[in-house]
Amino acid sequence: MKQKNSKILNNLASLSETGISTLEIAERVASSHGTIISWARVVSRLQAGNTLSLALASSDLINPFEQQIIASAEFSGRTSEGLRVIAKSYDKRRQWVGRAQAKLLSFEVYTRST
Repeated sequence: MKQKNSKILNNLASLSETGISTLEIAERVASSHGTIISWARVVSRLQAGNTLSLALASSDLINPFEQQIIASAEFSGRTSEGLRVIAKSYDKRRQWVGRAQAKLLSFEVYTRST
């Protein structure tokens, strides 16, 4: 799931850099990703005038810490950078978990063979 979120956030960042409105970006994501219900909520919140950070948080697509990162980025006019920071953290977390799983698996194989 986090890998998918990473790709979505990177896509959001890229689209926002092109000057496409946040609402239009969310509508595109809503029509093309598996979490359609959550993204439909985001679109609804954006149509009501909420910021992207509030819309994402109210749809449970991001946690409170990530919401604060995006809110700060929005306030400073650097939304795409905030989205990329979160996407990068997902990628790093996924890599760390993969390495930890590999180490645990090798430990399990070692203990079973002795």
